[in-house]
Order: sequence, then C-alpha cells, then structure tokens
Amino acid sequence: RRLGLIAFRLMMLFTAFRIMEDGDVNQVKECEDVDFQNALTVISIIVKHSSKVFNDLPIEQKTVKRMNRKERFLESLPKQFNRQEYLDLATKQNIPHKTAEGYITKFVEAGLIHREAHNSYSNPAKA
Repeated sequence: RRLGLIAFRLMMLFTAFRIMEDGDVNQVKECEDVDFQNALTVISIIVKHSSKVFNDLPIEQKTVKRMNRKERFLESLPKQFNRQEYLDLATKQNIPHKTAEGYITKFVEAGLIHREAHNSYSNPAKA
C-alpha cells in the first residue's frame, strides 16, 4: 500500500515536471504512459532495495525476561492443587500466605487458573 502511494506521487511529480516543460498551466493534464512506466520502474527498484535492506537488518535478539515473584509462583503451580499445596509452595518461595491467596484470586479472575471446586484448582498451562 505504501509503495502504491509512492508510485502515485511519482506519477504526479512527473506530470508536474511535464507542465513545467510545456509551460501550459491552464490545461488539465493527465499522467502520460511514459510517466506511468517511469514511476513503475522506480518502484521496482525501491522494492528490490527495501527487500535487501530488510534482509540485512540484524536479527533481533530476544531478551531474557526475569520473572517477578508473582510469575514465579504461577509457574510453580502444578496441574492440580489445593489450598494447602499452594500455601506450601508460597512458603518455599518466601511469599506470605495472604499474598499467595491474593495471587490465586487474581489468577482465577484472569483465567490463568480454574477453581474446579472448593479447595480444588487446576492449572491449564500445565498440560
């Protein structure tokens, strides 16, 4: 789409140059076939150049993102667990029980884990 707009602008420039060449500004001008072909020739070169530049760009290195405490807690939850199990995991990670309960509530609200029944949870990410 962007190159189409560039081609259109080039055609209009070539037509404007033709007006300057003729000196006739009173007559409505249309893009001539030669202007159209010249614009397409320029666009074909731009396409090749854009492709080369894109291929020469360095491959973006994925940065290793450190997980925060909440993400580590979610990652440590097994496929099926209950309240006591997630509190034990929280204790191992030095997370207060009240905070862990808050995390579980937020995870359920966000759909990251499911509350199957009272005191029974499932972690769909652990298939």
